[in-house]
This record gives sequence, C-alpha cells and structure tokens, in this order.
Amino acid sequence: MLRTHLRMTLPALMYLALALNPGAHAQQQTGAEAVTGAEVGRQVQIALQEADATGLGGLHLKKAVLNLEYAVAIGSDFKVNFLIFTISHAQRKAQTQTTTLTFSRMPRPAGAAVKNIEDIKEHLARAIAEAAVLASQVNVLPLEEGSFKIEFVVEKKPSGGVSFKILGGEVGGGVDLDKTSKNSLEVTFAR
Repeated sequence: MLRTHLRMTLPALMYLALALNPGAHAQQQTGAEAVTGAEVGRQVQIALQEADATGLGGLHLKKAVLNLEYAVAIGSDFKVNFLIFTISHAQRKAQTQTTTLTFSRMPRPAGAAVKNIEDIKEHLARAIAEAAVLASQVNVLPLEEGSFKIEFVVEKKPSGGVSFKILGGEVGGGVDLDKTSKNSLEVTFAR
C-alpha cells in the first residue's frame, strides 16, 4: 500500500518542483545549449578590453551597459545558476529575466601598443572597435560622446568557450529568438 502511494505522489512532487522552479526544467533540457551568465559577462569584458586595445579611433570607452536575458535554475546543491540560452537551444524559452551590468571607463596602459582592428577575430570586440572608429570619423561638430547598442546572441564553441553573434550582421533570420537569449551591449565613447 505504501509503495503504491509513493508511486502516485512522485509524479505529483516532480510536477510541483518544476512549477516552483521552472529554471530547473530549463537546465535539465538545455545541457550544452546554455552557458552561465557569469561566463558571458567575463567574455564581454574580455571583448571590451580587446576592442580598447585598438585605441578606439582616439576615443575612450566611457561606459558599457550589458543586458543579459537569462533563466534561473537551482541545482541539486541549491546553487543558483543564471542560464543564457545559446543559439543551439531547441526548446521554447520559459520565463526569463533581465540583468543590467554597467562597466565604467577602463584605464588604458600607458605606452601600450595599438592593436589593428583587422586582427580582432571575436565579433563583439570587433563591432565595439568599429563603432568607436565610426564615432571618431563624425567630426563636423565636436563630438562629446556617442552611444552604440549592439544586440547579440551567444554560441557555445565545441572547445567549451563562447562566442558572440551580432544580430543583423552575420546572424540572419535563422535564429529563433523565442528559443535564444537576446542580449545587448550599449557602449558610450567620449573624447
């Protein structure tokens, strides 16, 4: 009698757990189709540093505002994970949340060599550097500051890292934004 009762309540308990924690279901389904928000944040900071190494057309990075769309998942160890759905994510997104992180001006090392934009392989870093060059070339009136918003999705590399795909650039209509986290980075440049 007790076994039958447990068998009948186990599905009910699983359903209740998923209802209370929809991110856990997302984590189970995504596996390799998601990356952590912390990893994406680190890689965006690296992209900002790489773009800054180009000299940014004589401008400096005043501020960068990163918006991440994620699902919350609580692991079996009660650790909270912020999952960013990559372009490989096959299921429709459940409820997502957004976090905004603001980075301030980065100090550029004195005497540092200027990197050529063409040498930058990461799409997001290159987009940041090219946006700064564009802002520096608009010089009919004195430029106080310029802001550019770059929308991107995350792709998980086979090696385990992440790369960024710029929406409207190399990513066309093939990305289903109902399944993929849409993120953005707004950078502000000044003289």
